[in-house]
Amino acid sequence: MKVVRNRDWAEDVLQEAFLTIWRSAPDYHATLSPPMAGWG
Repeated sequence: MKVVRNRDWAEDVLQEAFLTIWRSAPDYHATLSPPMAGWG
């Protein structure tokens, strides 16, 4: 919401992000980097 300032657009962006992550999940290799690396 802070970026797009429109609830509908924010929901679309969030859904697209989740879909992108979901589709790339099979390529994830935990040995290369933990999922939350760089956070915290």
